[in-house]
Amino acid sequence: DKLTHFSIYQNRLDGTLPEKLYYSDWWVSRYFRMDQQEGYGLKFESIYESTDYSRHGEVKQIQQHTKGSGLILAITADGFSDRMIADGKFDMVVNQAIEAFFEEEPYTSFREYFDVYSIAAVSKNEIIDYDYAFETRIKDYGRMYGIEINDGKVNSFFDKYLNIQKDKSYITTLVLVNKNNGCVGPFTYMYTDDSALTVAGAGDRGNVKHETGGHGFGKLADEYYRDEHSPVNLHEVYHKRGWYLNIDDTNDPTKVLWKDFLADPYYQAEGIGIYQGALYDNWYKATTSSIMLGGYDGFNAPSRWAIYQRIKKLAGEECSFEEFLKYDKNRTVQCNEIMDDYSSVTCKYPPIDTGKH
Repeated sequence: DKLTHFSIYQNRLDGTLPEKLYYSDWWVSRYFRMDQQEGYGLKFESIYESTDYSRHGEVKQIQQHTKGSGLILAITADGFSDRMIADGKFDMVVNQAIEAFFEEEPYTSFREYFDVYSIAAVSKNEIIDYDYAFETRIKDYGRMYGIEINDGKVNSFFDKYLNIQKDKSYITTLVLVNKNNGCVGPFTYMYTDDSALTVAGAGDRGNVKHETGGHGFGKLADEYYRDEHSPVNLHEVYHKRGWYLNIDDTNDPTKVLWKDFLADPYYQAEGIGIYQGALYDNWYKATTSSIMLGGYDGFNAPSRWAIYQRIKKLAGEECSFEEFLKYDKNRTVQCNEIMDDYSSVTCKYPPIDTGKH
């Protein structure tokens, strides 16, 4: 009972495991990773297979905007069989993700600007590395591992069933992966048309906030970092297009993007400063903890300002820093939330250079 992790991955094991092991309480309460080297694998006997695909592509509008022009959050899931959709598990994880997304400011205060949809996707199997609708697989990147997904297939799915004739910059999508004792290292595709596809494990509230709220809609950068310099001109490549406005490449308090927060006594309690290391070690962040660093402690002030600007811009509304301060200083401050899913902490990895963030 004291065993919590069981990792036998990247060996040359072959064989069949009993079905009752997979469906036992002992198994589902622990983390396992057992993908093997190419040509080898451990499989389960008599694994459930979907037979009813009638709800594949079923669209539900969960929320309709009452302000602005309708910012779109669309959610589907991978690794959910027909019975998991029929018994309400799909709806449950979608609703959890929606509440996680809108739990943080400024999304809480501007929830009425969003249209929210769920689209059911029926997978043949329920176990990662088997037959998933969007081909989610555990991926070994050498010094780290996570998952990969067929993003072209996912995007075609959303285009077909969502069928919304609107500029792509309005659309943020999320795929919730049925983990089944597999580690889902979350990630985001940020596309040049300003749309985004985000991926997180079902039930990983902190990673929905980080990936979907932070990278996906907010276009924010990670605030953890790798021990190497970036040769990229942050302002020319990212800031000019409204991306990565939560970090900067200067530690000059008179020039850094959040200089106005530094000078405002109200934000001293938030610990606003200039701290080395944000995505790379030659870039800087404003706080030592935040959703973009660890998945909790809220979005910091520069991040809230960036998200606020994007909501207002897409809504076609006037946006000023003075109006933001008026909103921000009167918002309801939530208690700090820690991640409620252990795996969402242990499975958080630095970004891989594959076009994902």
